[in-house]
Amino acid sequence: MLEKFLTVPEGEFKTYLRDTPQEDAGNEHDTRREAYRYALSDCFVMRSQLDCVDPRLPSTGVFDIKTRAAVPIRMDVLNYEENSGYLIKTLTGQLESFEREYYDLIRSAFLKYSFQVRIGNMDGIFVAYHNTARIFGFQYISLEEMEARLYGPVNGARIFEMCLSLLEKILGEVVKVYGQRNGTKKQEGERCPVTRFDVNVASYLYGGAEPVSWVDAVSDDRPWLLHWTMSHSAMSDDQVRSSLEKARSRQGAGMSFPAGVNSLEEMEKKWNDMDFGRKYSGGEAKEDAEVGAGVDRAGGRGEGEDGHMGASSGTVEGGYELKGEIAAASPQSLPRPSDP
Repeated sequence: MLEKFLTVPEGEFKTYLRDTPQEDAGNEHDTRREAYRYALSDCFVMRSQLDCVDPRLPSTGVFDIKTRAAVPIRMDVLNYEENSGYLIKTLTGQLESFEREYYDLIRSAFLKYSFQVRIGNMDGIFVAYHNTARIFGFQYISLEEMEARLYGPVNGARIFEMCLSLLEKILGEVVKVYGQRNGTKKQEGERCPVTRFDVNVASYLYGGAEPVSWVDAVSDDRPWLLHWTMSHSAMSDDQVRSSLEKARSRQGAGMSFPAGVNSLEEMEKKWNDMDFGRKYSGGEAKEDAEVGAGVDRAGGRGEGEDGHMGASSGTVEGGYELKGEIAAASPQSLPRPSDP
């Protein structure tokens, strides 16, 4: 919605608001196709949606729009109305500062944003900082800046190459386990199968006998070799499910009840009654409010990869283990993907 706020005329934007009377809402739909670019790897076809283009930008001139809510909105989403009073007031500081928002952006979003930009052969992203009630400012961040904040002064193409190659190996093994079960009809009460894979990696530099840290591997000009092992766990189904639930609980962030809500029953009623300010006429049926989360799909690479991979099988007690290595050439031989 905020992307439309930044890209369509004011009159048109008002027709998208929930409190706009039905007779004033626009009935015409934009029939233009969405713009995408595709990238091809050994096993994947990836797609990256394109938002905008400006000929003044270097490279392809294409960039993506990102709207970034301030820290209390992100951390306490159910109290977005109360937290809309939070302001960005200074350049530096732990709170109410541009520094805090940029710091959190690096830690939580730059990796997926940089992958999306590289897949789509874009130049960068255009970020709008806001608190849902007002916009504080804008920042253009190039792919080079994002990768410099993530990895330091290195060529991000090598890291992108390694991540994708390893993901291809992992998902290739997942397909072997689950690939033929998509059309299998489940019996009532039957649980979906769960499998645990343990993946370990070690980085080596060309000519070196000892493993090095990833920091040393990406900052060195020598070819980088990634040794990996992937084990199919011998844990029981119940143990795997218990481990999965613990992992999910560590990922989840706690939510605070909104003002005036004191129990789970009251929260459930408030959630079901949410309409975000929409007004209804007497004969209009009430729609169910939908709360969703955007997902950036990342993975893949463009043309110009020089890496090669090899794998050999092995065994472990109760399960099995695969081993292999992924090699990336020196940074100079890995250019950014060309326009698909």
